[in-house]
Amino acid sequence: MASSQEKAGELLGGFLPYIFVIFCFMGSMYPAIDLGAGEKERKTIETLLTSPARRIEILIGKLGTIVVAGLGSAFISMLGLFVAVNQATTLPPDIQEFVNGLLNLQSILLILSLLVPLAVFFGSILLCLSIYAKSYKEASSIIGPMTFVVILPVMIGMMPGIELTWKTALVP
Repeated sequence: MASSQEKAGELLGGFLPYIFVIFCFMGSMYPAIDLGAGEKERKTIETLLTSPARRIEILIGKLGTIVVAGLGSAFISMLGLFVAVNQATTLPPDIQEFVNGLLNLQSILLILSLLVPLAVFFGSILLCLSIYAKSYKEASSIIGPMTFVVILPVMIGMMPGIELTWKTALVP
C-alpha cells in the first residue's frame, strides 16, 4: 500500500542515523587512543601535568578534542553522502530526492545536535579506556572490540520486525 518513496524513506530513514553514529564513534576512537595512551608512551603527559593548567582543564581539553573529532567525522560522512548522491546518475530519483530532503541544513544541524551527547559519551568512555592502557598498542586492543559494542545495537535496531516500544527504547 505504501508508495516507493515511503518505502525508501523508511529504509533510508532508519539506516542513515546509525551510519552517522558509527562514524562518530570511529572518528573519536583514534584521537582518544593518542591523547591517552599515546601521550603516556611518548612520556609527554608528565610535562603536560606539570604545566600551570589544572587537571580538570587538561581533561576537558582532551575530551573536547575527541568530541570535535567524532562530530567532524560524522559531518564529513554526511557531506560525502550528499555529494555521492548528487553525483550518482544511476540512483532512482525517489532515493535521490529523499536523501537530498534529509540532508538539508536544518536536518544536518538537528542530527549533529543529537550526536553531541553521544559523542561526549563515546569520548569519555574511550578516553577512560585509553588512559587505563599502558601503551598505544594495548589501548588499540582494548578499544578495538568496542566497535562491536556500538555496531550490535545498530544491527538489532535494523532487524525486521523490531518496533520501538518503551522496553526497546530503554536498551542503550
